[in-house]
Amino acid sequence: MSYHQVKTSNAFQPAVRMGSPMEKPLSFAQRVLATSGPVTPLKLQKLMFYAYGAALVEGAMPLGSIPFLAWKHGPVSCEVFEALRGFGSSLVPVDPNAAPLDGLTRDAVRVYGSLSAWQLREESHLEAPWVGTTQSWEIDQSQIFQHFAQKYAAPVVAPRNLAGSWSLAVDGLPQVSSGSLGELATALGR
Repeated sequence: MSYHQVKTSNAFQPAVRMGSPMEKPLSFAQRVLATSGPVTPLKLQKLMFYAYGAALVEGAMPLGSIPFLAWKHGPVSCEVFEALRGFGSSLVPVDPNAAPLDGLTRDAVRVYGSLSAWQLREESHLEAPWVGTTQSWEIDQSQIFQHFAQKYAAPVVAPRNLAGSWSLAVDGLPQVSSGSLGELATALGR
């Protein structure tokens, strides 16, 4: 077990307090879990990336930025990776005391949470901030913000890897879209 976590009853608990440099990524991971329910570490990393993009657009990251690196399987927060290393591909449980996300960040988790871990991995490989960053380097925060500001502006298009959406794109047919991410989540029944 690393100093990044305290593992009790198979629960993932940040071992740091508010205001600590390590608090931001781990607390954000807990809030994503509180919104999505238990997921694998791979899926959590990708959901964090999409929710973080939404948080930047919404101006909801008052504690500062969360660094994401461009790894082989998509964007990764190293702090969260280290904290969850012991879970392997098992589900990471939800901390019952964690507050769920709201607003645009919640809507991002509702839309992208419907994808499997591998579909999210593939989806993240389509995103410009990951594509444009050398593997293992930090993804530029301004690129994340600019990308998601455009991605989450109307019309918001459903993820390409959502069941049926990929075939629509390949066939040149219009993809499912909506006026906002929240409307898209509702339209998708999420």
